[in-house]
Amino acid sequence: MKALIVVDIQNDFCEGGSLAVKDANQIIDVANSMIKHFNQNNFLVVATKDWHPSTHKSFASNSNGAIGDIGTLNGLPQVWWPDHCIENTYGSEFHPDLTEIKTIIYKGTDLEIDSYSGFFDN
Repeated sequence: MKALIVVDIQNDFCEGGSLAVKDANQIIDVANSMIKHFNQNNFLVVATKDWHPSTHKSFASNSNGAIGDIGTLNGLPQVWWPDHCIENTYGSEFHPDLTEIKTIIYKGTDLEIDSYSGFFDN
């Protein structure tokens, strides 16, 4: 089976978002083209979404840390992030120009553990 994994193309990581990646919007057309190709060939398309509770402990605002500093969260090194991709907010939604995604893996949902992967938590 062939599969496409679309990773975190969410408003907070795109232009104007709270944790924007430089030139992130340039990936939208490429992603849409790949999604279309995979859908037309009945291949699996899965997308990940950061989906944090507002009290997530990796947020600097909840950790008494400064954005970008490194501290410790449950015994692991942790970057203190700005609040981002808070569940059910505009920032957590897929970029509005992204083609319809049917299968979503939510990550970062446990407020005690950060998660950079759709496969496992830290």
